[in-house]
Amino acid sequence: MPPRVVTGGTRIAELFGKSAGSGKQKTVAVGFRGVAQERLPFFATVKPPGMRVLHTTLTLPALAVLATAISAPIAAQGSFLSFGRGSAYAVSDDGSVVVGTDFNGAFRWTSTGGSQPLGSAVRALFGMSADGNTVSANLPSAMTPSGLKEAALWTSAGQTWTALGGLSGSCSGTKTSNYGMSADGSTVVGLGWVGCAGRAFKWTQASGMVDLGVVDPNSRASRANGCSGDGRVVVGWDSHPTQGVRVAAAWFGTNGMLLVPLSPRNTTGAGEAWAANSDGTIIVGGGAPTPFRWTAVGGFEDLDPNNTSNGTAYGLNEDGQRIVGATGSILSGGFGAFMWTEEDGMLSLANFLGDQNITLPPGAALTWAFDISKNGKYVVGRRGDFRALNDEAFLITLPDGVRYGLREGGANVLDLDSAGSSALGQSLAVTTSGIDPVATECLLVLSAGSAKVPFAGGTILVDLTSSPAVLPLPVTAGTSTVNIPIPNLPALVGFAVYMQSFAVDTQQGGGAAMSNGVKMYVRA
Repeated sequence: MPPRVVTGGTRIAELFGKSAGSGKQKTVAVGFRGVAQERLPFFATVKPPGMRVLHTTLTLPALAVLATAISAPIAAQGSFLSFGRGSAYAVSDDGSVVVGTDFNGAFRWTSTGGSQPLGSAVRALFGMSADGNTVSANLPSAMTPSGLKEAALWTSAGQTWTALGGLSGSCSGTKTSNYGMSADGSTVVGLGWVGCAGRAFKWTQASGMVDLGVVDPNSRASRANGCSGDGRVVVGWDSHPTQGVRVAAAWFGTNGMLLVPLSPRNTTGAGEAWAANSDGTIIVGGGAPTPFRWTAVGGFEDLDPNNTSNGTAYGLNEDGQRIVGATGSILSGGFGAFMWTEEDGMLSLANFLGDQNITLPPGAALTWAFDISKNGKYVVGRRGDFRALNDEAFLITLPDGVRYGLREGGANVLDLDSAGSSALGQSLAVTTSGIDPVATECLLVLSAGSAKVPFAGGTILVDLTSSPAVLPLPVTAGTSTVNIPIPNLPALVGFAVYMQSFAVDTQQGGGAAMSNGVKMYVRA
């Protein structure tokens, strides 16, 4: 059914959506009406009999702080930075610190001081605190009191490495190996040895080395690959008691559990968990045989149910809606970095960056993505292959407004983009372009959720059941730009806002034109 324009003092463009969880069709009316000398944006719901009203009218003060028309563009924020040969393994929350390794050993890069070598013999610099001031790596035997390879800590204040010791002996030349660190740098996790048996360990300043044991009492080995930001949940793998394969596992305190359910295509629960959010309620990993996400609410979720990726997720943002990793294998011809989002699913990282209008410099393909900041803005990894001598460590800075839904087609012919900053006290400029001159009304919808609902030959990409704000768009030469100031309220940090533009357009078969979506996180 095409949109209907009601004239005679009040103009309403009707959109159609589904109530979340109800499966019932309802009509959602969005538009504006005159109130005294002001234009009052409002949102209303026209409901079928017996269906409860899910939305209320928005007041002018609630929207006045959100949008004003502007004419001067604000510079975009997306970029790609290469550090030269090597791999970048971790990035700080604000993107100002990156750590990794290259052929000169371990390095720590800062946006103010550039690259700093941390030791030519130091390897596997995998862990870093959220502020970038504490890192963990593996020291060679020549640098440890025990004369064996050990996990170690380095701080920007002390500028020295401190070996962390071991569990209970070792039948090899290694006592412990680091694999991850908590957000405050007080917890390090990894692989330790008890004689000739490998064990997941958790180290803290207060308790020292703690053997986390195995999840299955018949398992022969375990390893910790990472931990939650608060250090309370440890993730990694447990070995299968009979098949010997690695099985994705997590330790909640001292209680371990397996994460991957048995299925016809994964009869052993094979896989590894690699990262968790701040409190361990979201965990990611892979090898099952595809990347997965586990949540405390929903349990296991295959991120590629069509089994096209054969890969592993290595990092996630705080709400688990942006996940990075790598797909493929040496046998399949190489690896490819990916970005998985709640809105678009799995995309190659190169395609995702193309959607954000980030142009990659000439060079090898993006092969690994190892970490993403908790605010979802910064990604680090490696492009190329060290065997081909073309590997490079990289840092990607995403724009604050990330575009999604660009492959919907149909009536989604408008282009929605943004520039500027979604940080507290800053502002984001949102531009809609491609508006046909025949369009009689244009709107920008801001919602607290995304959607994928067919409508009028296109797709609604924002949740119309979450009390969205609806802003009338001033249009000049087919383009409209509004400025959205971000209130300086710390409680808003991490809040996600989804945006999509709509126009009443008789040139479209269904009478409406729609844009792609843009998602922003409010950040500190």
